[in-house]
Amino acid sequence: MARWKCSSTISSGYLDLIEDTKHADGITYRSSLDQRTVLGSVVVSVFAVAVSPIPVFRWSRQHEDYGDETFDVRTGDLLSMPTDFTFDPAKLYDPQNPPLNSIFKIVKDDRPRTKGVSVNYSDGEQIIITLPKVLFERMQLVDSANLKLTSLVLPVLVDAIDFIRSSEIQNDGEDLSDFQWCRTIKKLMEANDLNDDDRPLVIAQKLLANPIDGYAADIAAQQESEEMQA
Repeated sequence: MARWKCSSTISSGYLDLIEDTKHADGITYRSSLDQRTVLGSVVVSVFAVAVSPIPVFRWSRQHEDYGDETFDVRTGDLLSMPTDFTFDPAKLYDPQNPPLNSIFKIVKDDRPRTKGVSVNYSDGEQIIITLPKVLFERMQLVDSANLKLTSLVLPVLVDAIDFIRSSEIQNDGEDLSDFQWCRTIKKLMEANDLNDDDRPLVIAQKLLANPIDGYAADIAAQQESEEMQA
């Protein structure tokens, strides 16, 4: 099995490994990621897990400390320590027309005792979302993409849309036309038939495919699954 995580977007998940090439000493697997969920470096942890019970299990090259001992392996037991590697995934989208997720960069604030989320719009490429260290680390434990969108990206996108409008209304406001993140939001609004008459919250929810509804549906499905297994 393999699990991936991206600290810039605080996204994570499991990879579907597809056997590609067999070698004398092992097998090469291939997989893929949705480019909208990652930005920059991605860490992948590879490990072996039993998918079914294995009675009287023994490694062919077992450590001498275990001698000829055998083990009764249960489904889900970890058979190897995770091995991590980091890579920068290739992006397939046109940099002149990037997806919405690419305009957000989530960073960690290592200063002690800081609280709350802060946003910086001064970067020409991305909106910088800064989280306190503890919150940043805890958010990485969250598996639900809809929960992350609802709790972090949705309020920031609402604020960003309001910031764009305020800048355009003020004669002496900052010109955001050269900012990539601003152009991306405007292009996506146009592509989704959204205009300046719509409220920022309405626009943000539509651009993010209604993450609040999605999270509620996820919870309902999870509860239904648990009830069926009970």
